[in-house]
Amino acid sequence: PAHWRYPLRYVQDVNNKPTERIMQVGWNQCSDNPRNVEEELTCGVARVGGEKVPDSEGFCCGCDLEDIKSGLPTRGSLECGAFSMSESGHCLGFDDLWYSVFEVSRPQIAYDIIVALAKPDNPEASWQNVTYHEACTCTPKPW
Repeated sequence: PAHWRYPLRYVQDVNNKPTERIMQVGWNQCSDNPRNVEEELTCGVARVGGEKVPDSEGFCCGCDLEDIKSGLPTRGSLECGAFSMSESGHCLGFDDLWYSVFEVSRPQIAYDIIVALAKPDNPEASWQNVTYHEACTCTPKPW
């Protein structure tokens, strides 16, 4: 019989449903600089298994002059008036469910081959009457 083995290589864990959490803060009070101390960041940082998730400090949105003039909605539903300006921190949130991602490599195929050697009991006998006995059997080692 043939045996097919598919090697697996772990790639990473991924979240089932990451979300964006929006935090309203006052004007010029949002911090998303990754060089800041973690406690100073508006969103903080996400951690998975105690390890910091790269680029998880979120980002800040604020009002600019065009937002004030247009009166159009902003990403964080900010109030962008001449006398009421605010900022929003957009933070990464995680679902409780995580999946592990694996890469499946090409199969490694192995065969079980049994070789049996036999020799005739009487080499002088005719081919119609000959009987054999087993000299040895060779089987490969399993992987």
